[in-house]
Amino acid sequence: MYGLIHRPVPPDIDQPQKLKLIDELGRITRFLEGIFEYLRISPASKPLKIIVDLVLALLTNPVAYIDYNIEITETVLNGVPVHIYTPSRQTKPLPVFVFFHGGGWTWFSVGTYNAALRNFANKTNHIVIAVDYRKAPQDVFPAAYEDCLAVTEYVIYNHTNFNIKPDSISVAGDGSGGNLAAAVAITLKDNIRLQLLINPALQMMNFKTPSYIDNNDILAGLTSPEKSAAAWLRYAGMSLDFKPILLQNKHISLKLHSKYWSLINSKERIPKHLNITRRKTVRPKQQSERISVVFDSLVKDYRLCPMFASDVSGVPNAYIITSQYDVLRDEAIMYSDRLQRSGVKVKLRHYFKGFHGFFHFAHKCLLQFKEAKLALDHLVSFLNFQYDTNSG
Repeated sequence: MYGLIHRPVPPDIDQPQKLKLIDELGRITRFLEGIFEYLRISPASKPLKIIVDLVLALLTNPVAYIDYNIEITETVLNGVPVHIYTPSRQTKPLPVFVFFHGGGWTWFSVGTYNAALRNFANKTNHIVIAVDYRKAPQDVFPAAYEDCLAVTEYVIYNHTNFNIKPDSISVAGDGSGGNLAAAVAITLKDNIRLQLLINPALQMMNFKTPSYIDNNDILAGLTSPEKSAAAWLRYAGMSLDFKPILLQNKHISLKLHSKYWSLINSKERIPKHLNITRRKTVRPKQQSERISVVFDSLVKDYRLCPMFASDVSGVPNAYIITSQYDVLRDEAIMYSDRLQRSGVKVKLRHYFKGFHGFFHFAHKCLLQFKEAKLALDHLVSFLNFQYDTNSG
């Protein structure tokens, strides 16, 4: 309670009391995780996941049900459970987003996102196929990626079953879901029209980019180096004992870090005119020989770290949303720079009042944020201009 009342939040954030509540809930969850970890009990057990899902669902789903004129179908595609959100008043073929939810590859579900996805489908006038992919630590990499790929491939090759507008299949995701969307977009680059990446997690090589340093403990319940490192380790199927080594950037060989340095170098990749940070990516000077062999192989796999894909030319055009208060901020901006240099059309939208996960609160609910609604409005305007989704 003391933290909820007295803990400061960034002064430029609108609706600070709402943000304090979300941040404190995240801090409490992280505290409980720490206790479980100390006792050598998995904090991401299924019972705890159910509780976390219920709490977030209560906060993000409005007290009075709003259907947004959306029909919801629960089914299985290619062996993977999905929820399909279809605008109910549309008879013409519509574009589609195959959507991958966030939660560090570990938490949440499509059900948690239910109200947000109904609103998203309604506002964008898209069919939304949300994938309930397998999650860590029960199912580790590449399980989530394979589920998302399987559903997207099914939609591509069976698009006539969904009344989908030809050549209008896009992928989307937030946080870890943005990671999955970027990876699937690379794999299926010839069949995807747009990749919508919202606060995406794109690399586990360097945990000392400017945004990791800037956001070390500002909103630690929502975004922090420790939370990010733990999420990556769970997804990769690695012990959380490696977390201190990741946070010191000692888990990758200096040779591989040198190879990819230009892709993670904020001085080269973050345009100065954005005026986002004055810091620079910290280059590691040490490595753990025993550990780096394992982590090098993980980082080189674009399915896990899309940022370091050997070739991104020809990948789908991208709409990328970043937030000032997010440890993942800079890798998304640097990835957008790489895409642009590779000839990919990119629309980068940075929100100085945004925080990690903010886009989840664009709909009418107890925790709706103005910045989230603005971000969704910007996306809708972009889609209407690009694809004319509201005309015949």
